[in-house]
Amino acid sequence: MTIHSLSTPKDFSQGNFEGHFEAAACNLCGSTDQQPVFSGHDRLTGLPGRFQIVQCQNCGAFRQNPYLVWEYLKDYYPDEAYSAYASINKADAKNWQLWINRHGVRKKLHAIEQVQKGGRLLDIGCGAGAFLAEARRKGHWQPEGIEPNKFAADYVQKELGIPVHVGAFPDVSLPSQSYDVITMWNVLEHLYQPTESMYQVNTLLKTGGWVVFSLPNAESIEARIAKQYWSGWDLPRHLYVFSKTNIHQLLEKNGFIVRDTRCISTSYAALGYTLRFWSQDNSRQFPAAARKLTQIYHTAPIRLMMTLPLWLLDRLRLSSMITVFAQKDITHG
Repeated sequence: MTIHSLSTPKDFSQGNFEGHFEAAACNLCGSTDQQPVFSGHDRLTGLPGRFQIVQCQNCGAFRQNPYLVWEYLKDYYPDEAYSAYASINKADAKNWQLWINRHGVRKKLHAIEQVQKGGRLLDIGCGAGAFLAEARRKGHWQPEGIEPNKFAADYVQKELGIPVHVGAFPDVSLPSQSYDVITMWNVLEHLYQPTESMYQVNTLLKTGGWVVFSLPNAESIEARIAKQYWSGWDLPRHLYVFSKTNIHQLLEKNGFIVRDTRCISTSYAALGYTLRFWSQDNSRQFPAAARKLTQIYHTAPIRLMMTLPLWLLDRLRLSSMITVFAQKDITHG
């Protein structure tokens, strides 16, 4: 099954964004006191527009402000360029690439099974369903997903036979206290209202249930060095980027106890995007270096060479992506 591309709105192709943006206070703490950090364009897909990252002067969270409303932001998720849907069109993928992708999914599931052996599992933003498919293979999970992209949701339901609720979280209506585990792989940073979304996650979990999610690590070495080229910003799709302190604040105010933070999602791919974004701006100034980096980075020898330094960053919790394990607090009012 092939996903077809979403069309770019005519106004965007002409550079007209009037009325497409909204401004808001920080969703984590409610403050409107902010400091501009930088502005940039869509480095991933090359679609038009200029977008601004600010930092809340009260809690320190980074966010886009103003931001594109969903009616227009959804067109910045083209299927052929956005990695969450990449496994649907995998005819050109090499065997070793498919093995690496599945290995990453297995690592995530293995980490969850260290705290919860099975049960009902909801994957919010399930994309093409790779994680759900792996959970079903294990036999002791009842997986289902939420996915705003109808084409991807149809693929998971028709081709994989796994139920998916079509829509944006938390707008999808589901029964409370129904799930043992809820996962969000690189989703929280895409949500307009992370506080309300995490509260909704709490209501959907059974007593003692777990939420496990990955997101960009604002305190990573890569973010500090690469600055505006860091893949974790991903304008305009990433609406919030949190520090570990912000994550704890968000979870504790919504009835969770943080049990662990780890780096289990691959940082190799994230670094690859960062190098690609750097090369976009520096190919004229450093043409040979930029061209060489993009040519050799995704080769097997380079991946092998990067294994040890990325592993060390993982152990130090300084990788570009961080994964959080939090449990529903039964004492929360």
